[in-house]
Amino acid sequence: MNWRTFGIRQRVILGVAVAGLTFIVFALLGYRLAERRFTDFAATSLATTADLEVARIESALDSALSHLEGLAARSQIQPAVRAYSRRMNGDVGLIQRAVSEVQAAAGEFASLTVVGPEYEVLGTTSVTVEAGGFAPTFGPHDPFGMVSGDPGRAGLLPIRVPVRLSGGAVGDYWLVGEFSLQVIQDLIATHAEAGDTDEAHMAQLMEDGSVRYITPLRFEPDAAFSRVLPQGSDLPMVRLVNGMEGTLVDVPDYRSEPSIVALRLIESTGWGLMVKIDLAEALAPVRSLRTFMLISIAASGLVSVLAVAGLMRPVLNRIDSIIATAKAVNGGDYKRRINDPKDDELGDVADAFDLAVARMEASLDEKGRFVAAVSHELRTPLTAVVGLSAALASQADRFSRAEIEEFAGLIQSGATELAALVEDLLTAARMQAGSLVVEQVDLELSSLVSLAIEDLPAEIAGKVDIEIRDDVRARADEMRVRQIVRNLVTNAYKYGGESIKIELIQAPSRVGVRVTDNGDGVPPDFAERIFDPYERAHRSVGTTDSVGLGLNIARELAQRMGGDLTYARDGAWTMFDLCLPKARESAPV
Repeated sequence: MNWRTFGIRQRVILGVAVAGLTFIVFALLGYRLAERRFTDFAATSLATTADLEVARIESALDSALSHLEGLAARSQIQPAVRAYSRRMNGDVGLIQRAVSEVQAAAGEFASLTVVGPEYEVLGTTSVTVEAGGFAPTFGPHDPFGMVSGDPGRAGLLPIRVPVRLSGGAVGDYWLVGEFSLQVIQDLIATHAEAGDTDEAHMAQLMEDGSVRYITPLRFEPDAAFSRVLPQGSDLPMVRLVNGMEGTLVDVPDYRSEPSIVALRLIESTGWGLMVKIDLAEALAPVRSLRTFMLISIAASGLVSVLAVAGLMRPVLNRIDSIIATAKAVNGGDYKRRINDPKDDELGDVADAFDLAVARMEASLDEKGRFVAAVSHELRTPLTAVVGLSAALASQADRFSRAEIEEFAGLIQSGATELAALVEDLLTAARMQAGSLVVEQVDLELSSLVSLAIEDLPAEIAGKVDIEIRDDVRARADEMRVRQIVRNLVTNAYKYGGESIKIELIQAPSRVGVRVTDNGDGVPPDFAERIFDPYERAHRSVGTTDSVGLGLNIARELAQRMGGDLTYARDGAWTMFDLCLPKARESAPV
């Protein structure tokens, strides 16, 4: 080639060709980079979705298990089984009647069955359970059985709880409830329709090693309980129920389509949950630009190259903005937002990210307000304790004995207030961590009320009028009852009227303590919100705002002891009623 005769046109063509080829190469490289970044982002989001979905399912199962435990413990089933046991396998009619009466309160359970040794049926509400026996498959320590394989009973998950006999023995008697898996199927479908999840389905490992779906599939609505994957299959769902968890990219799904899947085991059941999205669907925002880019380059040369470059730049900038914002948030800048105005898939991702960060920021702000409230409430009594103790330590000879006793009383009052606040904070922390232990024994409420009042500072205890004539016995935790009464009296002292009264209450099935004062109470629309954490209905001038945990802790403790705490207005009086279970009768010999 003679460069001297290589004219401008040729040079322009060569330049355009080189520019076009260069653009194509760099465009493809940029496309691959964007595809990889978007794939990683989609995989991370899908993993989070799978964790949330598992939490929802486990919450539904735990709720069902707790409900069944309540039916076994707070119904006529337990006394009926106890009577049956004492009679050495006598008449089961009493058990059958008890089970039938409880079924109305069973809710999500399709049937209830009481079984004894070898799973013989002692009473049932199911018309399909034979009287000779009831044998779902349970693990040695697993309350959840295998999903029924009987076509007439498909979709029912047996859940069992022990029926306790005298002396706390569990023994051989169980209450088995058949929980309808339609509840979980509807839960997954509802969240999928709302956009909270992608396609999600569950399966279980069968005894022969095959895998059976227990939820419908997107393209096979009738797959639940009928679609079975053979034992030797290498599909993600088969690997999952055999113990593998994780997030996989570009793997074939049950339709042999490449997908991104997040695999999670639901430990309490042995089920596998797979949340998936088609790889093509996940990469649609990026791949939709490829055809347009190539057509533009082929049709218009340099102009098309420039046009494609102009079109690619905003998309890549948006992806870079998402990544940069994610890094900033990861570094602690929770005020950063993507603020993508586009109404497309990438915009939806940006909106979801911004919403998650906003919720995180709100949570941190709430924690900040909580810390500020705690600091404020600690500061007032702590200032008095430090100031007065410092004055006594450095200038004790300047004060009279009366003044020293007054200072000591103020120091004691401040220390008592600090101790009560610290106890509330520790109780709230243990509740949140799930480590709070409530031990229930039979006790006398009158002595507990007196001890609780003695725990209070003298200026508070002096305003309390105890109107207790007859003693009542409750089954509760002594330390927690004193803590509740102390919180209620302190609340009445801070925000109620001048008159505070305590009396005992009795009902056919409950007993308790009533704390009343002649204050103004709270607005009707705030009557339940006062039991929410960090809520403060009063902000009186000259008093310290509370942390907003006292009433929340008091109600939670009452409910954990099998009772409740309620608020009401009766004329000019504000009433807080602590209700507790009655003390147990002496056990028969």
